[in-house]
Amino acid sequence: MRDERAMVRKKFQKILKGGKDMWIRIFGFVFSLVFGLSLIPGAAFSLDYPTREIEFIAPFAPGSSSDSFSRLAAKFGEKYAGKPIVVVNKTGGGGVLGYSSLAAAKPDGYTIGLLAQSVLVHQYLLKGVTYNYKKDFRVIAQVDYSAEAFFTKKGGP
Repeated sequence: MRDERAMVRKKFQKILKGGKDMWIRIFGFVFSLVFGLSLIPGAAFSLDYPTREIEFIAPFAPGSSSDSFSRLAAKFGEKYAGKPIVVVNKTGGGGVLGYSSLAAAKPDGYTIGLLAQSVLVHQYLLKGVTYNYKKDFRVIAQVDYSAEAFFTKKGGP
């Protein structure tokens, strides 16, 4: 372990000293960075998103905690997006209908949704589930931590 640390320290000191080798590397890195950035189309730097309303899929019934949270998130999200975020309830099958709609949506950023923990077990418990939570969804923000647990009456075994 000491030998490894000493070796790393020597390499680091050599880099700090400078030398022709280091300056060639720095020039190569800067040149690569500038050249690489010049290959990116100008339109990519001026992406206008969003240009229209965003659909927010709430997979449970109106009035549920999932729906309430979706509406609250949409309300605050509109301030930052600058466009309306419309909550659409697609209920049925314990959320399966809403999750299926989200999984089938075009991946353009105009359809987002709230996924509950139940999405993790649907493919194992229900027949006909067409989505896979690992392959079909991408987390863009964690908005809640739900501490679920098994309970029993106090004083029981």
